[in-house]
Amino acid sequence: MVHHLLTVSTTGVDVSDLHWKRTLLPPRRKENLAVAFSSSASFRFCGDAEVPDWILAAVHDISTQKSGEFKRLVRDVVKGILEESEKDVIEKDKRIHLPIDTDDDRGRVAAIDYILRNAVAYEVPEATLTNELQQVGLPHEHAVSFCLVYTQYFAELKLKAERRSLRCSIPKSVTCDRVTKETGDSVILNLKAWQAKSRSVESYKFDLTDEQLQIFIEEMNAVLERIEAIV
Repeated sequence: MVHHLLTVSTTGVDVSDLHWKRTLLPPRRKENLAVAFSSSASFRFCGDAEVPDWILAAVHDISTQKSGEFKRLVRDVVKGILEESEKDVIEKDKRIHLPIDTDDDRGRVAAIDYILRNAVAYEVPEATLTNELQQVGLPHEHAVSFCLVYTQYFAELKLKAERRSLRCSIPKSVTCDRVTKETGDSVILNLKAWQAKSRSVESYKFDLTDEQLQIFIEEMNAVLERIEAIV
């Protein structure tokens, strides 16, 4: 799973029309990789799965950077993640404004973005992440620099991830009030639910006829049965 690149402003070099694609990585990189672990090894920052080949290729390129430059790049990527808008998420089209000149530069940014988001999602401890990054070929100094930034911004990144996640509303209470109208009796369904987007409990009202209420109850029971069957 490759996350789209983000919007970051540093040098003013506009490459907004460039998009990261796995195919942009030079094929020769895979041939030159010296992987020091089994290809079937699993890693926490990958959700206990194998590390994608394109990440290994990007790590190989990152290892040639000076640690100070790499740390600044990690901070820029974090800034981009924190500043991305809801529109970016919905359209799934994040752009970058970084000193990107080559396909390798794109790979570095995409890899940092991938590792950051996954490490936050799986709540990987700093010590574990430092160790795993070194296992995939990142120099010790680079791994330490990455994890210092990761730890510093973990809470903000976690909150950002929670706010942009697809979540269902959580019902808090449901009450019914029967009312009599000229057109006949009906039921007012009062629902209170916690909404992830506003992070608060909101109230809703539905005016249902007896027939609609019966259909609603039957459908909700059917949904409950399906959920229980899955769980």
